[in-house]
Amino acid sequence: MPSSINTPFFAKARTRLGVEPKGLAPFYNPRLVATAILYAAEHPVRELVVSGAGRALIFGKQVAPGLVEKLTERWFFNSQHSTIPKTETAPDNLFQPLEHQNSSEGRFHSLTRDSSIYSWL
Repeated sequence: MPSSINTPFFAKARTRLGVEPKGLAPFYNPRLVATAILYAAEHPVRELVVSGAGRALIFGKQVAPGLVEKLTERWFFNSQHSTIPKTETAPDNLFQPLEHQNSSEGRFHSLTRDSSIYSWL
């Protein structure tokens, strides 16, 4: 259960928003998810949350689900719209990979954290 991960997902996903979607900061390095997957493969766990931001959201849903849903609906949804135009006919990777896309990292380098104390713990 990762938080926003700095992958090309947001640039390559199909959307009908009219703009390229974006995740909520902070973004985390894709290596954190790879490390979590490896850990889960070696130490079977029921759930594994990557990052404190993801854990905070899950905790909020447990404590005050109605409030979190309202916040998600009003603030989170609108804050996930970038200013980069993207039409419904823009190339996407829904049914097949896009050519020349071999990077695991996205464009959010300045917002990306390379570690998570929560995940480390």
